[in-house]
Amino acid sequence: MKNFRRLVMLFAALALVAAACGDSDSTDTTAGDGGGGGGGDIGIVEIFTPETATELQAIKDALVPFTERTGIELIVTGDRSFQELNDVRIAGGNPPDIGVYAQPGKVKDLASRGVIKALPSDMADTMKADFDPFWLELVTVDGEVYGGPSKADLKSLVWYNPSAFAANNYSIPTTWDEMLALMETMKADGNTPWCIGIGSGGATGWPFTDWMEDFMLRLHGPEVYDQWVNHEIPFDDPRVIEVGNFVNDLWAVDGNVFGGKDTIASTDFGDSGLPLLAGNCMMHRQANFYGNFWGDPGRSGSNPDVVLGPDGDINVFYLPTISDDFGTVVLGAGTHNVMFDDRPEVLAVMSHLSSAEFAEARSALQPGGGFLSANTKQDLTLYDPFAQALGSILVSADPFRFDASDLMPGDIGAGEFWTAATDITAGNATVEDAFAKVEEVWKGIEE
Repeated sequence: MKNFRRLVMLFAALALVAAACGDSDSTDTTAGDGGGGGGGDIGIVEIFTPETATELQAIKDALVPFTERTGIELIVTGDRSFQELNDVRIAGGNPPDIGVYAQPGKVKDLASRGVIKALPSDMADTMKADFDPFWLELVTVDGEVYGGPSKADLKSLVWYNPSAFAANNYSIPTTWDEMLALMETMKADGNTPWCIGIGSGGATGWPFTDWMEDFMLRLHGPEVYDQWVNHEIPFDDPRVIEVGNFVNDLWAVDGNVFGGKDTIASTDFGDSGLPLLAGNCMMHRQANFYGNFWGDPGRSGSNPDVVLGPDGDINVFYLPTISDDFGTVVLGAGTHNVMFDDRPEVLAVMSHLSSAEFAEARSALQPGGGFLSANTKQDLTLYDPFAQALGSILVSADPFRFDASDLMPGDIGAGEFWTAATDITAGNATVEDAFAKVEEVWKGIEE
């Protein structure tokens, strides 16, 4: 996990090249080009993903040349409740051919249970040559690789409106003390610092986990972070509880969040940042993929003509550190494609989804850093200039850590942790009680 240099160098190159380069929570069942039938039929491959709307459409459009070239028919569907829904399909014996998972911990769970297929050794070797081996190590069980890297996400970002900052004479904070001072200044000026929402269908709660992970790194550093991920300290360890309360208390302060803390659990995460465009808040903490949402015509409050970048309508800055002891900590994540069937046409699709060709096609369809790939063979000039800012943050990352909840066992990181986050945010449980329950379940899994 510590060796992320090739990914960092990838985006370092991206930054240099760039300097010289309606989301819905309901299932979209529109078939991809040539779709029809269902997974399991010869020549037809079904892909099920947690991505929806503009992201889902980009996947479909990026796959058109492949389907035309190979004749393989694709059915591509997406739902924000993918994990919950796919668990039901697995239990019913009707999984898709390919599923897209954001949780390596869940992938390992499925592999250990024999639910998904290992990649053929030649395919795994090709991917190891195209990506930092880190990405394959995340989904390796007993020496076999069970997932193909898809997208890479940069999470330690704060989105803001450059014009609003300029009009109010606000400076970008570079330390947490400066951030706290800025928040107080914003409130004194009659502005609301944050827009926040953690709603995401069956995955409601996950944005809280991202906040916790960023601040676990900032309050206690990468060593404690790794111990937390690996359950070398309990989930209700005082340091974990401290971080949970840090986030919960920050959200609870009167005037800190647009709509107040009581609205956070019921506000869809994809909609939650859009009030920034209307000046209803000043900042929104979310990963690079939120670049897909600002101009999504399917979302109320979006702006299809939005321009991203320092001179545009929306830009980003690095979420400041709290202590100098831990370096420039950066949180990231990504997705992996996994196979529930290994028919030849499924193998062909799996290989293509991790290829430089697919990464280039999809990145061109999702400007503004909406899609990033860690494939080292891609042509970086195809990235939008806004990706320069994202690349510069990754270049300065030291250390980089993968999303903790995604590395935990699936029943914890994509289950009990989400439930605890929702209960805490909605005021139905204290951090202490919610995390004690998570710890009890995790102990039960290990027994």
